[in-house]
Amino acid sequence: MQGMEQKEWNYISVIKTEMIKEKEMIYNGRFTDPEAAAAFAGHFFKNATREMLVVVSLDAKKTPIAAEVVSVGLLSSCMVGMPEVFRHAILACAEALLCFHNHPSSSLTPSAEDIRVTKRLKEAGELLGIRLLDHIILGDGGAYVSLQREGYL
Repeated sequence: MQGMEQKEWNYISVIKTEMIKEKEMIYNGRFTDPEAAAAFAGHFFKNATREMLVVVSLDAKKTPIAAEVVSVGLLSSCMVGMPEVFRHAILACAEALLCFHNHPSSSLTPSAEDIRVTKRLKEAGELLGIRLLDHIILGDGGAYVSLQREGYL
């Protein structure tokens, strides 16, 4: 069979992406201010010894529709990838999102990395049409700092 080229076949995975409800949580009302949001998110960080990032997706009325622990890191750092944060929001058909992370050291001072990540989250959200309402750092005993109130959003 001279002159005939042998074709090489390639394969592509056919996948199905879905959101699976792991459990339900009770909350009280809409997240109209950082106090209410921080109080809700505190449940995720109770007894946490490592930094974690939690994303809460909200509808147009600022009502939470889904929450997810997106990343668990080390004592003083946590990797934050834009695809991981926004995959959650896209699957939940969110209009907006809130991001929370803790500082196990109890220092509420935002690090340079916290500020950089917040700005990247805001920019990525603008491109996707999913508004970042706030990025809140949680400490011990209900203490928190809102990066939105601090002027970083």
